[in-house]
Amino acid sequence: MTRQGLLLFFILTALVAPAQKKPGLEKKLDTFWKSKNLSAQSIAREVSFRPGDTIADIGTADGWFAAALSMYADSLTFYLEDIDSAVWNRAPFDSALVHFSKSAQKKVSHQFHYVKGTENATGLPSNAFNKVLIIDTYHHFKHRQEMLSDAVSLLKPGGQIVILEALARRPGDFHQGCRTPIYLEHEIISHLQSQGLHLKTIKLIHKVAGRKNKLFIFVKK
Repeated sequence: MTRQGLLLFFILTALVAPAQKKPGLEKKLDTFWKSKNLSAQSIAREVSFRPGDTIADIGTADGWFAAALSMYADSLTFYLEDIDSAVWNRAPFDSALVHFSKSAQKKVSHQFHYVKGTENATGLPSNAFNKVLIIDTYHHFKHRQEMLSDAVSLLKPGGQIVILEALARRPGDFHQGCRTPIYLEHEIISHLQSQGLHLKTIKLIHKVAGRKNKLFIFVKK
């Protein structure tokens, strides 16, 4: 290849690469929105987020579900927490906000902050949150008692812990993807009530491969 041909190759590569990357992310975001937005809408309907609420999302991963959920509320402050900071990236997260806001025809009016936690604690401030979200994360807790105690301490009086979790079909059941133990409905209720919380709501959100995914809302007295 001549010098001129090599130069043209690099120029075309530089121009085409970003165009290829963007549609790839857009496709992922579109697929995510189509698969998750109805669940997010159902949760928002039950939780009743209020303008000015401060929300902790424990185990947020890439934060995309929190972004989808935020389309059904106004003027919230989110603290997105996870133990794996490599999963969360600001640029794709901001792209998710833009994409979902266009899909929902909703103007974004929220603030988002990211916090790295540990397997034992979130690292978030106590008595500072109106709602704590544990979305598809409960079965990941290796130190469940410590994490629940920490989550309760985050809440203001009257605050809520919101759990969306796939339920076990039988005692000793495992999550098919993660191969971690999952719980029966009465076990989750017992765990949270032992922390002094009051059960407000249980609602079936959807089924995946015949397994029930239920929403639990617990209130701090």
